[in-house]
Amino acid sequence: MIRAPGAGRAAWTLAAVLVTASCTRDAGPESLIVFAAASTADVLGPIARATRGIDVRLSVGPSSALARQIMAGAPAGVFVSASAAWIAELERSGVTEGEALLLAGNRVVCVVAPGARPALGGVGNALELAQELEPHDLVAVADSGVPVGEYARLSLRAEGAWEGLAGHLVGQADARDCLRLVQRGEAVAGFVYATDARAGGLAVLFELDRESHEAVQVWAVAISKERAARDFLERLAGKDARASLIAAGFLPPGQQP
Repeated sequence: MIRAPGAGRAAWTLAAVLVTASCTRDAGPESLIVFAAASTADVLGPIARATRGIDVRLSVGPSSALARQIMAGAPAGVFVSASAAWIAELERSGVTEGEALLLAGNRVVCVVAPGARPALGGVGNALELAQELEPHDLVAVADSGVPVGEYARLSLRAEGAWEGLAGHLVGQADARDCLRLVQRGEAVAGFVYATDARAGGLAVLFELDRESHEAVQVWAVAISKERAARDFLERLAGKDARASLIAAGFLPPGQQP
């Protein structure tokens, strides 16, 4: 067969262009891994699934553990923290991109187990809780270093209830683990975020003193330079995401808890 000079190269070039175009059309959405505080999982899940053009995958856990993983090189694109302190720690480590975004506020409350003794239902503060506990009673609290656990410890010490409760406290990885322990009745009470109590359908005994610790705030910051990270942050800053946060029981960013 006689082939015109350069015809083979032209045919190869055309085929390459067609393959490239086909791959471009068939390419899926950008991928983004979001490291998110456990307390935000319920509200971020639907937001992530509704984000067009980005395949958002949530990695959920305590803010403290997630932040340490990021500083160790974990491939997070965005970090959503239940504490401003861990955002600041990442900023000092030089692993963030751009300014952090304040998403919402929250509160720390004490919840009671379903079917708990009637006397516990009338408790109005941590001191009264300590007085009503029996020797075998357990109270769930997040581990030291975990934001919700730190908030609870500061408040209990400020109120003078630490001594009475310390022997009853059982540590958990995060607020959601505390919630589950109380839901199963393995702990008679527990310290969680107000949004966790609402999501878990547990009765709130009392709220911890907001003046005893720093404001409970949810922050987000980009870790990756990729456009997907910036786009997802923009979505979190949008009115639909903010409405979802408020509907879940979080406080508006301007309303300091």
